This record gives sequence, C-alpha cells and structure tokens, in this order.
Amino acid sequence: MTGTNDKVRSLFLATLMVMSVFAMTVSLSGAAVADTANNDTVTAASVTTGATLNASSGASTTQTQNTTITVNVNGTGDDVDNITVDYSEATDNGLSVDSFSASASGGVSVDDTTVSGDTVEIQISNDDGTADNGATVDFGVVWDVSDAENENLIEHVVTADDGSSEAAQFKVVGDFATQITRSTDANVDIFRGETIQLDANGQNGEEVRIYTTNDDGTADARVANLNTGTFSDKINYDTSSLDAGETYLVGFNGATSLGAANTTNMSVSDLGLGIEADSTSITDEDTVDATASSQAPLDAYTATLLDSDDDEVETITGDFDGSGEADISFASQDTGNYSVEVEHNDTGITATTDEIEVTEAEDGSADFDATNNVVSEDRGDIADITLNLDNTDTATLVIGGEESSYWLIAEVEDDDDDGQVTVEFNSYTAGTVADMDVVSVGDDDNLVDVTQGGDFNGSTTDEDLLAATEYDMNVTAGTDYNDPDTVGSLSLTDRSTDALAIWTAPEDNDISEVEDVYANIGSSITQTDEVANGDIVVHQIQASGLEGLVESQDGFFNAIDSGVIGLTVDQNDSNAAANSDPKSLVLGSDNTTVINDPENDTYFALVDSGEVNSDIRSVMNDDEYTADFSVNSTSELTEADDDGDDEVVSDHFGIVEPDATLDANDDDEVVIQSATDQEITGDTNYAPGTELTLRVQSESSTSPFLARPTATVQMGGSFTFTQDFTDVAPGSELSLQIRRNNANIGDSYDGMVEEGDTASVSISDQTTDGTTVTVDSVTMSAGGFVAIHLNNASGTVIGNSDYLASGNSEDVEITLDQALDGDATVVAMPHKDTNGNEEYEFSGGSTDAPYTSNGSAVTDSASITVDTTTATPTDTPTDTPTDTPTDTPTDTPTDTPTDTPTDTPTDTPTETETMADGGDGDGGDGGDDTTTTSTSGPGFGVILSLVGLLAAALLAARRNN
Repeated sequence: MTGTNDKVRSLFLATLMVMSVFAMTVSLSGAAVADTANNDTVTAASVTTGATLNASSGASTTQTQNTTITVNVNGTGDDVDNITVDYSEATDNGLSVDSFSASASGGVSVDDTTVSGDTVEIQISNDDGTADNGATVDFGVVWDVSDAENENLIEHVVTADDGSSEAAQFKVVGDFATQITRSTDANVDIFRGETIQLDANGQNGEEVRIYTTNDDGTADARVANLNTGTFSDKINYDTSSLDAGETYLVGFNGATSLGAANTTNMSVSDLGLGIEADSTSITDEDTVDATASSQAPLDAYTATLLDSDDDEVETITGDFDGSGEADISFASQDTGNYSVEVEHNDTGITATTDEIEVTEAEDGSADFDATNNVVSEDRGDIADITLNLDNTDTATLVIGGEESSYWLIAEVEDDDDDGQVTVEFNSYTAGTVADMDVVSVGDDDNLVDVTQGGDFNGSTTDEDLLAATEYDMNVTAGTDYNDPDTVGSLSLTDRSTDALAIWTAPEDNDISEVEDVYANIGSSITQTDEVANGDIVVHQIQASGLEGLVESQDGFFNAIDSGVIGLTVDQNDSNAAANSDPKSLVLGSDNTTVINDPENDTYFALVDSGEVNSDIRSVMNDDEYTADFSVNSTSELTEADDDGDDEVVSDHFGIVEPDATLDANDDDEVVIQSATDQEITGDTNYAPGTELTLRVQSESSTSPFLARPTATVQMGGSFTFTQDFTDVAPGSELSLQIRRNNANIGDSYDGMVEEGDTASVSISDQTTDGTTVTVDSVTMSAGGFVAIHLNNASGTVIGNSDYLASGNSEDVEITLDQALDGDATVVAMPHKDTNGNEEYEFSGGSTDAPYTSNGSAVTDSASITVDTTTATPTDTPTDTPTDTPTDTPTDTPTDTPTDTPTDTPTDTPTETETMADGGDGDGGDGGDDTTTTSTSGPGFGVILSLVGLLAAALLAARRNN
C-alpha cells in the first residue's frame, strides 16, 4: 500500500477474484412513454448485481463485476435503442476499468458499445421486430483493483431511453491488518489506525457493533454500527477514530456482553509511527534523508519518496531496528518539493514528513586549511592535509606531478558534513604500496578513490622513500581536478634521531594515552637514573620520520620486528656478575607498553621492571643498564655514513631495592598524639604517584587499635599518612609497617601515643576603631598563634598574632590586616606552630593547623563595635595647650599657674604624637594607633579634663587684666 488506511492496494498477483453475486431486484419508478411513431423504445425494467470485489493483499489485481439488465422492448420496429451505464462512482473510489463486455438475449442483440468518460452506451436492436418484454443485457466489467478503496456500497446507474434509471449495487473489501471472526476470536490486540476486517463467518447481512466497555467488561457507549451487507459476510473498518490505550467490545448479531457468544475483546495501542526529515531544505546534490520511528521494533516498513503532486518517485523497504527506528535515505533529486511517506507494512498505517524543498546547489569550492597553503612534515612521517569544503561534499586532492617523478590523486567525501576532510598522507609508504594504503581519512569521512603514478611509483628508482623536497599540491571541489580551486605545496624535510631519556612511573599507574603521559610528567612521571625494582621504566624516544613506518607496520614492536628500528636494554659490562655475560632485557607487549606521540616526534616505551625478564637471568637489585634506540643504517630512513653506522641514542639507569622510611625521633620511635589528623611522614625511593599503605596496630591488648591509612608518594619521594588517634589512649605503644601491594617495604617502627596538644581561647565583645581586636586569653600546650576569622570559623582570616609561647597569654592585641569598616563578628582560633619557625603559615593544609577538640577547631567568637568618633579629642589637647602657655607666664602674677600649665601640655602632646606616628605596642604592622592610645590607659581622661580647666582659668585671668 502507498496510501492512507482508506486507500488499499493489492501487493500480489495470485488468485483469481473472490466474488459472491446475490440477486437484488428493484422495480423501476416511472412508466414507459408511449411510442407514437411505433419505434422500438428500450425501457429499463430492472437491474441485478451483488458482487463483492476483494482488493486485499494476495487477491487478484483484476476482478470482474457483472450487471444483468432486464429490458422491455416496445413496438415492432428494428431501430437501434440505447442503454447507458454510469460507473463514475467506482472510479471515484480507486477502481479503474481494465476491460468490459456486453451481450444480450431474449430477442435483442448488442450492436455496439461506446465509451465516453465514466459512462458506456450499449446499443441494442430488436432481432425479430416484435415487442420483447423481459429481454436481458449482460454487462461485465473487469476492474483493476490495485488502488481500490474500502467501500461498503458502490453503485452503477443504468439509464434507459425513456430516461428512467436504476442503481446496480456492489462493494469493495480491501486490505486489512487484523481479522476478527464471529464466534472465534475472544481477545485481539490492534494498533490504532489500522484497518480491521470483521468476518461474520458466513452470515450475510450481519450487524456488527463496537462499544466502549465498563470496568466489568460489559458494553458501554456504542462507537460504530456496521453491517456486512446482504451480499457479503465481511466488512472492513478503519480504527483511526478509536482511542489508544482503551479496550473495546466487538459484538456480532447484537451481542453486548464480554464472554458471551459472538463477542471479542479488542485492545487498542498506539503504533507511534512518525517520520521526520533530517533537513527540510537541501540542494540537488544532497541525499533526501529522514528518520522514522514506531512502537513496532523489527517490523517491516515501506518508505516512498513523493513529489509535490504526491506521485511516487522512489520506494525502498526495510525493517525497523531493535529500538523501533529506521534511517531512510533516497538519492539526490531535481529541484522541487518532496515528502517521504513511511508505511508500517503489517497495519498499513502511514506517516509523512513535512515538505522538503530541494534547491539548486551553489558552485562548490575547496581550499587548504594550512598557513599559506603549505603543509610541512618530516620525511617518513604522515602529513595531515586538511581540506576545507564549501557547498560540496566531494573534493579531489593532487600531490606531486611529473617534475617530482611522483603524483597521487585522492578523491574524498565529507560524510559528516562538517565542511572538512583531513587526508593523512604516509610519506613512508608513498609509491611503494597499494594506492589505497598510502592515504586515509577520518572515521567520519570517506576515501572514495586513490591513484598513484610517476617514475618513482613502484620503486623503479634506487630510492624507497620520497625525497626531502617541495611537492606541488592542489585541491578541487568535485572530481574534475584539471581546473583546481586552490594550489599549495607539501614540504618534506630531512628526519633525525635525536635522544633517549629515562623516566620512572609507579607500577599501578593509569597511563594509556599520550595525554596521560604529559598530564603526569612532573608528578607521577619523573626523570631519574635509579628505578625501584617493580616500578615502570619509561623510555622517552625522540626521533622524527618514524610515524609512517609504525603506522604501516601496525605498531611499534612490529616496526622493530621489521628490522628498520631497534630498542634494546642491556646490562653494563662492568656491572655483570663474574664469569657471566651481561643481561639483555626481553621486551614485548606482555611487559612493555608503547605510547605514540608522532605529533611531537616522540615515543614512550613503558617497561614494567617487575615483569620483564632477561635472556639469561632475572632482573636483580643493583643491576645497571643502558637503553639504546637505533635506526638501521641499511634502511631507507637513514643517510648512511661512509662507515655505515646505525643512528643510535642512549641513556642509563640502575635497578635499586625498594625502600621506605618513617620520620622518627632519635630513638627511632614515631611519636603520635592522641588527636585527630595526626600526620606520619617519611620518604621512599618508589616513583612519585605510588600508593603506599601504613599498617598501624597497638601492642597492648587493653587498648586495641588497627588502622590502614594510605598515602601517595610526592615529588622527591616524601609521603604523609593521616590518621585519627583520638580513641587511642596516651601511653599506648604501637607497631608501624609501610606496605605496598600487600608486601612490607623497609623496616618496621615502634610508636608511642602521647597526650594531644590542647588549647583554649576567650574573646569578649568590644568596641574598637576597627584596626585591632584584643583576645582576652589563650592557652596553648605547644605554643603557636591566634588567628582572627571574619563572621565565622570558616571565614576569611583577617589577622593573626605573633608567635606565643606555650602556656597562657592574656590581653593579646592583634592588628588586623585591613581595618573593619563596620560592626562585625569575629572568631578567635588558636593555631599550632607545626614547623617550629615561629611564623604563621597556615593555608588550609597541615602546616600550622588549628588546635582541635573532639575533631573540631577550638574557637571563641565576639561582636566588634567599630567607633571612629573617638579620634576627635586626640587633636584638641594637642592644639589647646600650645597657645595657652605662650602668654600665660607673662600675665600671671603668681607662680602656681605658671608652672602648672607649662608642665601639663608639655608631656601630654609628646606621648600622643609618639603613638600617632607609628608606635605599635602590640608588635603589629606599625599602623596608626592614635585613637587607641588617646582613649585607653588609666587616668588619661582625668588629665584631659584638668588641662581644659587650667586653660579656661588662664584665659579668664588674661581677659581680666
């Protein structure tokens, strides 16, 4: 089928028609008109038909429908009379005439038939010249039912000479997906929208009804009332009007209760058929692509490309995948509007895309994605030549030409439509291997064709490797490369063998890609000349021009096997055991991983020293080795010297016994406090990044303890284990052993648990000028600092004290790093001096960490009120006494007032100015403490009052004089 559910199509030419003919006689309305001229007049007395045309799948595409016309011939003449049959209703329902025939009996004969549009005129004559009532004309039509539609009643209109007419009725039963048979099917599952056939099992004229159902399965509301018709026991029904997810009751012959005779329980599901064009605006060079989906995985579908008139352009078939999806693609089309229709073959349900507009493609172009269109690469490497494509999916690349005695033509296709194709040209294999093996493209693009040529092709020269020189390049959109869009060049330069360096990495590493190598260099990959037995020996080989060889040989070790390159690790002669040959390590894929970085002309060979064997004896501690990487002097990669020496680079390393030590006191005892976050440090010769485990257990059965903290070896070999020992009683004796991969490393250590460091702090609400805060008291068992946090214990540190000795310190004034600009809450927090340098260096780690209690930092908080107005009186006594004593001694008649004002202002401003100029009593940053000094200290306010009174008295005495 190619239409909707209402359109049916025969898929197979198989059996002949299935037709039942039933008699139906209907009297004409109207009487014959008298023939006053005594000519013959045909009057249609009645018509008989009753055919059912079967247009379902598997039925014949051509089927015959006969109509019997009973006629009365009035008069005795022999004039020709006419009967007209109008079959336009049949053609309107998809039937088309394949052929027709007409014959007569009962005293009349058929002289001629004339077709005009959807009507046929049958000419009959009177054979014996007498009135013949009851003569018959048999009119048979062979219909093409390929495109017939389900139709329960179709009529031919038969008209006689006198204008009277009668209808000859028949029906078309077309294709269907599911058949429900009376008295046979109790439960049926269908998809909404499919056509079902209701089969009354031989009972013509059967009434069939479809109901919604109640919870108990009985009929509820009627949604369809059907009848098979008097000349058929079948009728087709389109279920598009039913609701998915509902259950309906189908009742034959008036049945309305589920489980009763002649009823079927019909469950309706949603097929979910849909189709969407990948793009609704494409060019005439693009394929027409769409994606279909359904709830019927693995079912068959038919997809049809339709033009703007809904005429079929192309049809493809396939199956939905396991998730119910299908990718549909048609070849590029001429400009115009199209759509894609998909049909679920089992049900005939269809879905159609939106309109797809196809326009004429613009002229395409191609160029190089390289600086100045020049691609440079070392001789023997793979050159990545990236092409930019515009308004085209295909391009042709040409490398070389007659002047270079070598050329290559590669046609590529941009399959992923990203506008780029990168061609990888192997300069090592060029001209020496099959054409398609010289170049490749990315997985998302397509290499269509490759051709090589020139004198160099096929190694017809003495050289097996393209020379280091400039090769012309050009690229063209499409396949006609005679008129290129862009020209450029490929520059091949001389290669070199540069260096070999030894690094080490932990055995349990996660290094498999080149990105992993560079991410770990300087952390878990470090350069060394000593490798702990069991660690990885990383050989960094720096040599250009190897990429093409390694690629063509499908791997680094295969390239070694070819004899072109070599990697050997041999024991130094001076290190070999007495009376024995030096060892040679046997490298292979079981103990060595090679990570290629041809972009940087570098290759990393990671050898597991714990797994590799030598040719004569196993690898031992204190072995010393030399690693050599070589390029064979006889290979095409070398320019051999006169002496024919290989190109060789080397480096040395030694295998040492793994060791790890803990930091302990002079008695080799590790002292730990009964507190949280206790750090146990040490050093090892294992590679940075190695994971170590510390087994810690108590020696006393009265205070059992067992822990397994882990640590990662840092650069330089240091490590730190962190463990909570708050549950271990002071005085407990411990045993500590470093382990790696369940094996002991180094010696075991004795440990002792002592009382943990303790601290307490107190800070009160206070008013300041915002530059300092004062901690009432702090007690620290091991000395340290007090840090001030803003807002809460995790807030920003805004100041800290100088180093405070162990014990109790009171009224600790702390200058803030930046003055508070308003009232605030601060938190005081004691910190240890873990490194003993009496400098506060806490930055979130273990250095100078806070004192803790029950796992939390020791703190106290206070509200700070910032008052900046107290700075005003500081200036008043400074200026007032300066003027007052200047004139007072001259005018005062007594000695008393002369001495008093002279001494008072002299001392007061001196002290005030000294503090204001930077005197910092708390050892802080030397900030301005004027306000603090002028408003603090016992008796200072009384002095200011006396100065004011004396100044007023002197001024009054002066005025009286």
